[in-house]
Amino acid sequence: MRRVAAVCLSLAAVMATGCTGRVRSVSPTPPSPVTRVDAINLWAVPPVAINWDDMPGPDGVQVNVFLYQVDRAAPVLMKGTLEFSLYEGRRHADALREAKPLRTWTYTEQELATRQVRGIAGWGYGIQLGWGLQVPNSDIITLVACYRPPKGAPIYSSPIIIAVSK
Repeated sequence: MRRVAAVCLSLAAVMATGCTGRVRSVSPTPPSPVTRVDAINLWAVPPVAINWDDMPGPDGVQVNVFLYQVDRAAPVLMKGTLEFSLYEGRRHADALREAKPLRTWTYTEQELATRQVRGIAGWGYGIQLGWGLQVPNSDIITLVACYRPPKGAPIYSSPIIIAVSK
């Protein structure tokens, strides 16, 4: 059901950005944060792990996150926390419930306010996830985002697979 909602929201975002022949303008002012999120769209940008320093080997990943409500075409900003979990290897969504993440990151609404990005579809968050000393041993990692609202059940993104070159 979440996958169907995510597809519907993605199609709505594409239509809102210009498939109708009209280009929709994204406001230069971010929208007010909301407490209800129905779907999360998570992207690794670029879709590989990145080396941020002069030492050999990748240091983490750069992600963009867009959150949606079913009744709104444009992405929303959120109240609550956004959590990212990194797993070694390729993991399917069903297997993540029992799996132990190699690393997790948690961002509050206040921390995310400094990471807002304006994209073609609307406003979201751009975040660098560095793994420090917890370097993955695998050539592939799986990453998932989770929105934890102030009240109610968490909402998860679909897992994304990211290449890690050594």
